[in-house]
Amino acid sequence: MCIIVVKKKNIKMPKKEILETCFTNNPDGAGFMYRLPHNNLIKIQKGFMKFDDFYKALQEKKLNRRDEVILHFRIATSGTTCPVCTHPFPISSDIESLKATECITSQAVAHNGIIQEYGTKKLSDTMMFIREVLANDIVMNNLRDDTVKELVSRSINGSRLAIMDYKGIILLGTGWVDKRGIMYSNETFESRSFVYSRHYDSSLWDDEEYQTKPEIDVESYEGYEGLNYNIKRSYF
Repeated sequence: MCIIVVKKKNIKMPKKEILETCFTNNPDGAGFMYRLPHNNLIKIQKGFMKFDDFYKALQEKKLNRRDEVILHFRIATSGTTCPVCTHPFPISSDIESLKATECITSQAVAHNGIIQEYGTKKLSDTMMFIREVLANDIVMNNLRDDTVKELVSRSINGSRLAIMDYKGIILLGTGWVDKRGIMYSNETFESRSFVYSRHYDSSLWDDEEYQTKPEIDVESYEGYEGLNYNIKRSYF
């Protein structure tokens, strides 16, 4: 399931009680990202397996109405339950970058849902989807193009993505809930419910070769001037 919490500029940060409910209902780790004011790059901090640790780190940043912030609370559906599988992630094809629990990047993403046919025992569906789709140069360099947004939205099987770049925030997928200006990817911020959490096993992250999902053949989109590529081996 998971939940993404999106706070745009000129909106108050969500209350501690709401964030704690998000964590209770999605207890397999949390993280957040925000834009650095001096250079428009994005700072990611994640890997918090306890709410108190998460909230302390968040409070230390002293984020306020002026900041754009995306927070994520995870329930593991693929990969394993461990700090490196928590969100957000940089948009990168590099596994070590995806595994980093703290980094600065130009584009980052959080995901809510299940992307079918992606994910392995050690690589979550989100991590594989980033590596195989979002980090493709054609996609990564055109994420604000309407055609690319439509193609990505179709490929995530009803999931939701929150992407942050130097211009702002992009929300993809349907089912977003607007509560006093804060966007939630589902309603698990409102009530405590039964949750399923897999056991956190750090041994699964010993060095091991990763497998990737094969590329998918589709027809190219004709007449699209923004990309102007004839993609015979596409990621959509």
